[in-house]
Amino acid sequence: MPRLSSRACPGSTTARRNWSPLLPVARQIVEAWEGALRAVTRTAAAQQKALTVGFQTRIGRGLIPTTTARLQEVLPDWRLHFRQVSWEDPTAGPAGGETDVSIAWLPVPDSGLSWKVVSEEERWVALPVGHRLARLDVVPFADLAGEPFIALPLSAGPLRDFWPATAERTRPARIAAEAETAEETFEAVASGLGVVLVAAGNASIYEREDVAFRPVTGPSPSRLAVVWRTADERKAVRVFVEACVRCLCDGAPT
Repeated sequence: MPRLSSRACPGSTTARRNWSPLLPVARQIVEAWEGALRAVTRTAAAQQKALTVGFQTRIGRGLIPTTTARLQEVLPDWRLHFRQVSWEDPTAGPAGGETDVSIAWLPVPDSGLSWKVVSEEERWVALPVGHRLARLDVVPFADLAGEPFIALPLSAGPLRDFWPATAERTRPARIAAEAETAEETFEAVASGLGVVLVAAGNASIYEREDVAFRPVTGPSPSRLAVVWRTADERKAVRVFVEACVRCLCDGAPT
């Protein structure tokens, strides 16, 4: 197999030195292009009268039929499009312009974003069915201290620390693996790689034969929120937000 020569071409060092001042300019051009692309995408969505809703775990809780019906009632020409977003973006889309709004778990970065909490749920633990703690009806949080956990990616920021309840531990959780989606998380749990804390509502939504879900005593509750860009003042965004709040906060059926 031919090998590339390791000898530098004449003048190559000089070329690198001459180009290096242009790198910051190139980065600015790329960032400007990406920003323009997001703006064009948002403009196209507005012209098509479509609102893209980001999510990371299955939404459930009656939100999809409620928000869809409300939008059709108030703005009959508008439609909702739902898009699953990786845990790498803790905002589930609005921060980077991938979605217009999202249903996301707090905390999310507060730079340029607004949110309203629509549900507060106790945390449960997902365990492999053969796990020693699966025989308990309720699992004390202290009993999970030495367990390996499935974590969100580092890019999830504070949300990565929230789910293992890092702030409520005397020592950090032992991380066995990372997952970018809920589906990856439960596959890792089912295979015995580790355990994970989940919202009570998701324990029923993700029910499966190879994973045991149990309530956990100790950790603070999780909070589900509707998230949007603060500068986005479109009526469709306002209607969607109000529909989410009305669905879960006003005692509507879920």
